[in-house]
Amino acid sequence: MLYHDVLLVCSDKESADRSLLSTQYTFYFHAWVDADKAESIKQFLTENFEVACSYRSAEKEEEYPILLKNNKFTDSFSVVLEMYGAPSPGESDPMPVMAPFYMIIFGMMLSDVGYGLLLLLACLYLIFIAKVKTGMMGQMARMLTLSAVSSIIWGFVFGGFFGDLLTAATNGRVNFPVLWFDPMGDPIKLLTFSMFFGAIHLFAGMAVDIRNSKLKGDLFGGLVNNVPWYLIITAAFMILAGPLGLISSAGTIALLSGIAKWMIIVGGVLILLFAGHGGSWNPIIRIGKALLNVYNNLTGFLSDILSYSRILALVLATSVIAQVVNILATGGSGIGGVLLFILAGGLGHLLNLALSGLSAFVHAARLQYVEFFGKFFEGAGEYFAPLRRKTKYVEIETDKLEAKK
Repeated sequence: MLYHDVLLVCSDKESADRSLLSTQYTFYFHAWVDADKAESIKQFLTENFEVACSYRSAEKEEEYPILLKNNKFTDSFSVVLEMYGAPSPGESDPMPVMAPFYMIIFGMMLSDVGYGLLLLLACLYLIFIAKVKTGMMGQMARMLTLSAVSSIIWGFVFGGFFGDLLTAATNGRVNFPVLWFDPMGDPIKLLTFSMFFGAIHLFAGMAVDIRNSKLKGDLFGGLVNNVPWYLIITAAFMILAGPLGLISSAGTIALLSGIAKWMIIVGGVLILLFAGHGGSWNPIIRIGKALLNVYNNLTGFLSDILSYSRILALVLATSVIAQVVNILATGGSGIGGVLLFILAGGLGHLLNLALSGLSAFVHAARLQYVEFFGKFFEGAGEYFAPLRRKTKYVEIETDKLEAKK
């Protein structure tokens, strides 16, 4: 293993050497470096080697590599973005917006205090006992630690502790407290909330699109492409608030419907005036573009919002499987019943945690990649990958080496 990593480091170094323009006496090396470290790198090179060194900022039209800089919270979820791709140089970093939404959605999908605690303990073991802190495994452990905390919180909200374990084990004498509502008893309420939360998630993606448009010098385009749909989608939820049972007052329903009507009118006028802005002002072409814009966005937003119904599906699937496991585990009596409870309950809940955790991970990522990123993300960027010791079996802690020196 040691020899493998020695050869791996040597191989990477030889590959880098082949990219240098060199003669017998000199070489020329051109590379990207972190802008914040450019001066310190220049100082280190000139003090330790006989070199001529200079640097400049990247030009606007250059396709420079991407180096994400986030706090510890958002950086824990960077593995989700890295599995998808890198933003282009002209885009903003989506992590500050994506990270909290991923954490919330994962927690909502798993939403069980018992499963969240087991997942949290497993991740803490990997981080502090097994010392898995680097690479994709380390990133996944940190991300799932935060997601497990979210799962515990949502478990209290929906009242799930290994499903209905307390109810099944005590024949209904003890029930786990529910802070908001039980999804098994009111799935329509959860479906409504899921779609409403999905609209908020999409609105956040549209806000990032406005910011990206500003970075490209087209703030007006970003506003006219998104603000009308803020108005129209919000108006649609205001109109549906009464039929969905969110509001019972007839006066409030009538007021919201009246406001929503004008919001739809204003949004429609903005689309009619500015659909395909920057193109032809021919009224026929303009109306055609507006109608096409309305059709594409209405069908797109409808399918996107309906995609968040998978939150309902995963919550119910986790709860139902947990209830079945509890029925099997509490079906015996005496010593045999205790053994059955431990074996069937332990294995069943561990299997359910594995399946539900994997489903939550995949579907939470899917909502980011398809629905959220679909509103703004262009991608096609490349991550900054400097030459470094990439080992498989050996972890080199440079801080400790410097301390010993």
